[in-house]
Amino acid sequence: MKVSIPNSSRRSSNYSTPASSTRTLPRTYPAPRSLPSRSFRSSSSMNKILPNSSITSPGIQKIPEGDASIQLRAQVQFLNNKNRPAGFSEFFLVKNDLESLLSSSRVRIPAGQGIESGAELWARSVQRGYRFPGVASAIRNALATNSLARIKTNSMGEANLDNIEAGNYYIVGSSPLGQVGVVWSKQVQLKPGTNGVVLDLRDATWAE
Repeated sequence: MKVSIPNSSRRSSNYSTPASSTRTLPRTYPAPRSLPSRSFRSSSSMNKILPNSSITSPGIQKIPEGDASIQLRAQVQFLNNKNRPAGFSEFFLVKNDLESLLSSSRVRIPAGQGIESGAELWARSVQRGYRFPGVASAIRNALATNSLARIKTNSMGEANLDNIEAGNYYIVGSSPLGQVGVVWSKQVQLKPGTNGVVLDLRDATWAE
């Protein structure tokens, strides 16, 4: 009357088959894992980032060394006869003026906007970037690529640059002073020794 022997045999046979099946399941599932797709996705994203990083971080040409130096001061006098310094503004020491640099780059003046020069385009693109998306950064990149040195003023609108070769240069920069902004592209002749350079509205290429 003991019927447990067939049950034990069924148990042993039933237990052995799932063991073999459970062994094969982990071997079949890892094969279509998504790891290769992740690595491929990261490489494609890196390919997209590298050109952008090269555009946003252009290389600066080596500054010609010499015995000349610049003491820069940039300020704007308003109608109330008050001078406001162009503090924390970036200037570029280049060999050509602003318009020549922009014409040789991919920056173009948009038609139908009432803009007459690259200097005006730069000031308005800084003031209202949503109207000219990417224009301000493109102009800055064009200047940085062709610049021999970058000069950033302090809160008083002053900056110094030492050990430069004497010669003819342009100092190009902008400041958001005024209703729109001020843009400079001033030619300077550096002589051995200290050269004081003052930038105001009389030297501005464009201002409003």
